[in-house]
Amino acid sequence: MPQFKANPMFTLRGLVVVSLWFGLAASASAQTQANVVVPNANANVPGGSENSFPFNITPFTLSEMRYHQVYASSQFSELGDGTWISGLAFRPSVLTGSAFTATLPDITLRLSTAPAAIGPGSLSTTFANNIGADVVTVFSGALSISSANVGAPARDFDIVITFDTPFFYNPLAGHLLLEVINGAGGTTTPFDAVAGSGAILSRLYAPSASAVTGNVDNVGLVTEFTFTAIPEPASLALVGTGAVAGLRFLRRRWSHRRSQQQKQSGGPQAAAPVAPAALTRQARPQPSRGRLRVYRRRRV
Repeated sequence: MPQFKANPMFTLRGLVVVSLWFGLAASASAQTQANVVVPNANANVPGGSENSFPFNITPFTLSEMRYHQVYASSQFSELGDGTWISGLAFRPSVLTGSAFTATLPDITLRLSTAPAAIGPGSLSTTFANNIGADVVTVFSGALSISSANVGAPARDFDIVITFDTPFFYNPLAGHLLLEVINGAGGTTTPFDAVAGSGAILSRLYAPSASAVTGNVDNVGLVTEFTFTAIPEPASLALVGTGAVAGLRFLRRRWSHRRSQQQKQSGGPQAAAPVAPAALTRQARPQPSRGRLRVYRRRRV
């Protein structure tokens, strides 16, 4: 009769792997993509100013630029104690902006948590002093961007930059610093910006990709950050719930499969009968010590 053999899918390892899959699927469903606009007050309201730096620099007869912009950590309060930023977006100015499509040949973007003494209104004129220890290059190479220049009262955030590498940002650890190095110029359109916002945004810029120092002011690009929200504790409980559901499902399926195979083979396999021991002298029970051995002779 055929013996029941466990499919590797239903071994302990299989149970663990598939149960984790159930849990992760539940957790993933709890995570959502969300956006934060800085300044928060300008999510749907034009900034009232415009800025061509650091992307639209060719019209200013510039071929290079190094640019820092610092964002107040208070603008990221909904991030809690941190999450992954996976991209950002800008929008055209409502003043002189226009639709465009462009590829900027040499762009590098870096994000970091600014050192404790650095923030809006307190940027150092020395670039190196503004960069945090956790700096990450989130994009490097030719940057293709465009805008349809639509939307009202503010234009849509359709000048999108998706990061090659995400950056984990915890607003409780400090302000957020964006560094842009434009190594080969480019022509886009003026971007929406705010001026005189020293408590929220500040910038440092210089007309050289390798500049050591530059000029500081309180103008900044209105920026939309894309991040992945961290699930709340109640959502994280879905991981455990999914794992338990996966285990129960697989155990029921395993039991059903075994039952079906046993039915097809005529029920559980009975134990084979034990052959009688040979009636030899060695097989006879031996008397205990002190007893007389008596044997009967066979009659002829």
